[in-house]
Amino acid sequence: MNTSRRAAYDAQRHCADTRALCHAPALNMYFGMTGTVGACCYNRSEAYGQYPQSSVRELWDSAHRKALEAAMLTPETPLAGGCRLCALPYEAGNFQGMVARAFDSLAPAPAAPVGWLQRAKDRLSRAPGPYPRQMDFELSNTCNLECSMCNGWFSSLIREKREKLPPIPCPYDSAFVTQLREFIPHLKRARFYGGEPFLIPIYHEIWDAMIELNEGMEVVITTNGTVLNERVKRVLDRLNGLLVMSIDSRVKSTYEKIRVGANYAQVMRNVDAFVERLAGQGRLSMAVCPMPVNADEIPDLLDWCNGHGVRIHFNVVSQPAGASLRSLSIEALRALSQRYDAVDCPQGSALERDNAQAFEGLRLQLRHWAESAVQAHAKFSPLVGLLGQAEARGERLLAEVVRRELDLRVRAHAPADALLACGEEMPRLDFLFSYLRASGEAYLAEQRLAEPEALAVRRRLAEVEALIRSLPLDPELLVRNVVLSSPCLTVQAVLRHDDASLARMMGTLAGHSAAATAATA
Repeated sequence: MNTSRRAAYDAQRHCADTRALCHAPALNMYFGMTGTVGACCYNRSEAYGQYPQSSVRELWDSAHRKALEAAMLTPETPLAGGCRLCALPYEAGNFQGMVARAFDSLAPAPAAPVGWLQRAKDRLSRAPGPYPRQMDFELSNTCNLECSMCNGWFSSLIREKREKLPPIPCPYDSAFVTQLREFIPHLKRARFYGGEPFLIPIYHEIWDAMIELNEGMEVVITTNGTVLNERVKRVLDRLNGLLVMSIDSRVKSTYEKIRVGANYAQVMRNVDAFVERLAGQGRLSMAVCPMPVNADEIPDLLDWCNGHGVRIHFNVVSQPAGASLRSLSIEALRALSQRYDAVDCPQGSALERDNAQAFEGLRLQLRHWAESAVQAHAKFSPLVGLLGQAEARGERLLAEVVRRELDLRVRAHAPADALLACGEEMPRLDFLFSYLRASGEAYLAEQRLAEPEALAVRRRLAEVEALIRSLPLDPELLVRNVVLSSPCLTVQAVLRHDDASLARMMGTLAGHSAAATAATA
């Protein structure tokens, strides 16, 4: 681990105990939609266990949780595996974009380290005891919107209409709420995600139990802002509710492109009501997804939040690739970075300083992506050369496909990124093959497919096959992003002479398809 980056990260943390890179395993339980229970909503692969196969008590006491907690105390701990989504902003110095920071406020202060005995006592003092201090709930994807950057895992409407997949079975019921009653009196905070939380019935059961057993505890609810009724007001009033509004634009045309299905006028009225009810108490924030479609509006959102007492947070969008600022060209990234650098952030109040820090994190992220893209382009000089030749000859279609191929490899830094981006780009490689064949110059087509396109695709085939076998991803996710993207046709077309690799690939995909079918049967 980069020690200077770790020192910079620790310096801006608001907790006395910075020994653990992340306090989530020691303090938190995250309940996922399929019954997977882990440390946080980002780490879905290194789980404590599964509900209802294990009880809530057994999951908190599990060896898996304790092992992950111990790993976070190791100075060399890399943000890899399930922690990859925190690694992206961490590597860029965008510490504001890390979910890990949210757990610092719950961490206990360490005792003064005096010798090995005191260090041993200090380590024991970190133990959270028999109860977590926070719980995160993501129990259902019930949602009334089809947001452009979202998928069926987080939206029931997208799953039904766009992906044509069956509903995700929910393992949580009233018996689960009964088990929570032991833990609720000891909680400092609970966070609720969706879907749209205010449309999920079991959340109202949990909130009722919290009102009964721990009234006044902090409850953080991330909402798309479409629902505001008396039940919502009761939850916010009785449970010290902190509302996180997912709003990416205040411009009607942009908002409706992103938040598909929302009534813009109604949502803006709800936002005004939330501001009036919560902002003066510091209980309202806005979570923004910076994307190419709204990138020019981000400074205006920052100004609006500063003027209305709303804290702002910028999510790091990585998928789908086209919705990420990372997908922009180097020139576009640099231009956007320059525009953001010219923004003057006021620092008069604590809220303004917090918002300025969040915006600085976004600026750092953009610079990091631009620098990474420059370095990656240098590594793929053969493709850069081919792109230049195609543009010089006026072969616009070929140039576009090669440019997409180059952009794919530039942005696919992490294995999961490569896997998902590969599924998106495979149809364009089909087009490349057809385009070259249709040129009528067989020797040129063969040369192009051998240098460097076919070699690149062969390498990618081996990489994707290895990734499919090794990545701790849900089988259904693999099928949705790989099988349904039809890479089989591409493999048959481009790798027509490599029957062994093709057979292995088909066998791997067939196995995951069968597993997904069995899981949803």
